[in-house]
Amino acid sequence: MLTLAQAGAQRIGSTCAHVFVDERHARHAYAPPEDGPPSKFIIFTRGRSGSTLLVDLLKRHPAIRCHHEALSSAAVYADMPMWTKGSRDANRSGFLDSLYTQGVPERQMQAVGFKAFPQQLTRSEFIGLGTSPHVKKIVLRRSNLLDVYVSEIKARKLGEYKSVNTSSLRVHVFLTDFRAFVRNVEREYGCIDSLRDGSWLGLSYDEIASAERRRGTMQRVFEHLGVMNLADADEAALDWDEATSSTYSPAKMAVLGGKQMDGRAGRSSTLMKQDVAPHSSSIDNFAQLVKVFKGTRFESMLRGA
Repeated sequence: MLTLAQAGAQRIGSTCAHVFVDERHARHAYAPPEDGPPSKFIIFTRGRSGSTLLVDLLKRHPAIRCHHEALSSAAVYADMPMWTKGSRDANRSGFLDSLYTQGVPERQMQAVGFKAFPQQLTRSEFIGLGTSPHVKKIVLRRSNLLDVYVSEIKARKLGEYKSVNTSSLRVHVFLTDFRAFVRNVEREYGCIDSLRDGSWLGLSYDEIASAERRRGTMQRVFEHLGVMNLADADEAALDWDEATSSTYSPAKMAVLGGKQMDGRAGRSSTLMKQDVAPHSSSIDNFAQLVKVFKGTRFESMLRGA
């Protein structure tokens, strides 16, 4: 009889081969720690889909520890000072074990996890985490792929991927590049969905970005993770939009037109909601897109006239 991991390996199609990290970085298939406190979880998502906001909201719960991109190729974006990028990549299984079992002396954790993009995981890690009954899964996606694409282009242009208002930036949507981008995003989520079952929690960008829907959405997340719901007084934290401040270089400020934020040039103390202004105000060739997208699935993604 096949193990869960073996069955999962059979369900992943050949198109996923180029999605994950080169398997040479993994010494062996990852087997997450068995069940036991704290609850373990992973957020499967991709960039520009609201994952920074989701992690920030989870971290506001006193019994949840949620790391950012712990497996990023750039650095270890996690509160794990004993690990460097080099030591992590030399022992990725040990790193993940440490992430899930590391205690926090000053408070009792009920859930510990991190977010990961498909291209940050090896195939073995994805199968191990995705099929383990001891790791709870959350899938976060943003359905408007034009928004994702425009947000990605703006972030690349600025060189900053969070905590900055990009509404003043304008971009040109190259159709060939956009269609390739869509194919890549759909391939990534296709790989994620190949292992998905009824126990996984699906979230949309709109559910966490909307102030009206956020509290109810986060209570669903807390229930999924098996942690206590926030008391009424503590629920106000989910409405608080201030996050860690970040400083921008003069070059980045020049791209933004030298705009000041929070009263100080180059300083922001707000985790900005990704741009939802009309596309006509941010896309140079908006009129072309209206014609080309008419009658296609992308027509409904256009916002503004």
